[in-house]
Amino acid sequence: MLSNHLKIAFRKLASQKLITFIHLFGLATAIASCFLITLFVKDEVGFDRFHTKKEYIFRAVREHTFNGESQISALTNGALASALSSNFKEIETSTRLLLKKGVVSLENQAESFADQQLAFADSNFLTVFDFTLAKGNVRDALSKPGTIILSKQTAQRYYGDADPINKTLVVDNQHSFQVVGVLDAIPTNSHIHFDALASMATLYSSTPWLNEWRRNSIYTYVVLDDPASVVTLNAEMPNLVEKYIGKEARQNVNYYFQPLLSIHHDTNVVSNAEPARSKKVIYIFACVGLFILILGCINYVNLSTAYSMTRAKEIGVRKTLGAKGNALISQFLQESVLVAIISVVLALLLTTLTLPFFNDLLGRNIPLWSSIDTTITILALSLIIIVVVGIIAGSYPAFYLTRFHPALTLKGKLLQSSKGFSFRKALVVFQFSVTIMLISSTFIIQHQLKFMSGSNLGFDQHNLIQIPLRDPLLIRQQESIKQSFLRSTPGITGITSADNLLDFTSRVNARLLGSSDENEVLLSRISCDFNFLKTVKLKLLAGRDFSLQNPADSLDAIIINAQAVKKYGWNTPQDALGHELEGVRFGANRKSKIIGVVEDFNFAPMYSEIEPLLIVCEPGEIRHLIIRLAPEPVSESLASIKNTWQNISGIWPFTFDFVDDKIATFYQNDARLEKLFNTFVVLSICISCLGLLGLVIFTSERKAKEFGIRKILGADMSSIMGLLVREFMILIIIANVIAWPTAWWLMSKWLEGFAYRISIEWYIFLLAGGIALLIALLTLSFQIIRSASTNPLKVLKSE
Repeated sequence: MLSNHLKIAFRKLASQKLITFIHLFGLATAIASCFLITLFVKDEVGFDRFHTKKEYIFRAVREHTFNGESQISALTNGALASALSSNFKEIETSTRLLLKKGVVSLENQAESFADQQLAFADSNFLTVFDFTLAKGNVRDALSKPGTIILSKQTAQRYYGDADPINKTLVVDNQHSFQVVGVLDAIPTNSHIHFDALASMATLYSSTPWLNEWRRNSIYTYVVLDDPASVVTLNAEMPNLVEKYIGKEARQNVNYYFQPLLSIHHDTNVVSNAEPARSKKVIYIFACVGLFILILGCINYVNLSTAYSMTRAKEIGVRKTLGAKGNALISQFLQESVLVAIISVVLALLLTTLTLPFFNDLLGRNIPLWSSIDTTITILALSLIIIVVVGIIAGSYPAFYLTRFHPALTLKGKLLQSSKGFSFRKALVVFQFSVTIMLISSTFIIQHQLKFMSGSNLGFDQHNLIQIPLRDPLLIRQQESIKQSFLRSTPGITGITSADNLLDFTSRVNARLLGSSDENEVLLSRISCDFNFLKTVKLKLLAGRDFSLQNPADSLDAIIINAQAVKKYGWNTPQDALGHELEGVRFGANRKSKIIGVVEDFNFAPMYSEIEPLLIVCEPGEIRHLIIRLAPEPVSESLASIKNTWQNISGIWPFTFDFVDDKIATFYQNDARLEKLFNTFVVLSICISCLGLLGLVIFTSERKAKEFGIRKILGADMSSIMGLLVREFMILIIIANVIAWPTAWWLMSKWLEGFAYRISIEWYIFLLAGGIALLIALLTLSFQIIRSASTNPLKVLKSE
């Protein structure tokens, strides 16, 4: 019997090729989209879960509180780890990680590699984290100073196919390392990545603050014997601060422990090794995946129930010939499940083919079958789809049509239920409501990202480059380097130096001289030379710029931004001039006078508000040259700068960043997600249009005789087309009415995550609705014209 049912099912699919294509392609595309989004969501929630001790590992974070405002940073000082281990028995072990960019030179080779992501760690780091080694011994790898482990990609880049073990390399022309291991590929869903992992003990002689409390540049991790003990440890942290830093520090400095598994999704913590991502992204894409799957299922169910009416006479004949009700029910359910199975198989094939492009889009390496957990998830989801979709789509003909008396069906007296048709209309409305919501959301996301990347940041970021100075000798010679650049490159319109221009982490607690400690403000801090404001093109609101005619500016003068003016309570920028701040420069009781106020500018991503800022003139100890180039010819100017650099820098390679490119990297993850979102929106539109096309075909066939009679009685093509268009256009309009307020509410919630955001304009929804109407009309047009132009004699000859 099963083989007979399968034969009937395949014949039925073959006899209705267009409808079969709509069935299979629509459902398979929806399921494949759902699979891909499931892989993305699993990868996101699976961050750092590959570590064996994942439930027991915590990261120490530092919280600064001033005047009721707090900032949480992932960076701590070097002495914290040993203090934690020696004071709390709940901590099994602690380890540290220092990340920095560096230049790597190979022994006996002229080639060097710039901007390498280097990690320096304690000897027990690889016993805490499961970064496995393809070559080398985990326990001994970092036990001695001067040892380093390379990633597989880095080893290939440095040495090709040669064995890197025991090879020697030099970092920053200062530290010599011996390669003792090669790391397996670090999973993309890790919150830290690096090109090489070196022994931190190597840095002790040249970096004394690594074991002190005075500088926060290290990530500190602990392993607890019981994760529940973190509550007790957090409560004890103020006492630890008082013991090691001082009683006064307890008022505004604290530490607490962040679970390893929450690091990637905690956007409240700054200075992460890699950008955190809000869980809202997971929820949004999970909903998109669910909606697309529902759209595909609606298409299948809608068309299956609609076309089942055409089989009413078949059911009557088979019942007259003795077929039992249970056999008919079984047949329809088997046919429906068969289509679902074929769709799932096609979906798996589509997923396999598109996964490489999907990974490129996300910058990830998400596997499909290599993980047992992922395989089980995909197979379980496939089974659920087959059972649920197959049963729902097959239940209407199986349980509704088979219960009628065969005489009614054979005489053609079984009319389509108006209730069933109303239900299908409701499903079409739901489909296009979701589609319009997604189109509206796409426009709003695009506008927000364009607003962030293209808005006025308060300075001119175009044709501005940063060159890092990695060698202490180059830092001391930066003035002569600037003069060499100016002499050799006419295209330079301005040159300055600063510790960094964007997204820096240096902050100070500055108190207004003569006021109480309550008037202490946490200020972000830029160190620069005399030409900084002119080169970057910052606007002065009051006062003056740093000047070479006033050499004392490098000792006691500062410039603040408008936000700092507000924080200190001055009414106007002019009111701030002449006041003195303490704690601005490193050194006890040093004071500095405010000589100028600049307009606020965005020196950090626009997810957060502009912070109070302090600009300090400290030439001679700054690690970045900042050069403004004339608009044309930029390439020639860069070539000239590179030639000059190579003549004066020795082994250090020429590396630079365009500031506007650096700004773009702030929003790189958002841009990738936008492309991904756009892709799924296009798929949802296609799926909805396929369903609409199928229903139009069905409606046209059902009303073919009505159209024939109308044409014989004198109706023209436009009036017949109007009948069908009006019926479906009303559904699209209803979908707009439902989608607009829903999309507005959802996008308003999403925009709350940005300190600077667009306002949602009404025309966005009108445009989305217009696009949906146009797409629906184009989908309808071909079939309607085809039906309306059919010779009425062909459809009426049986009468």
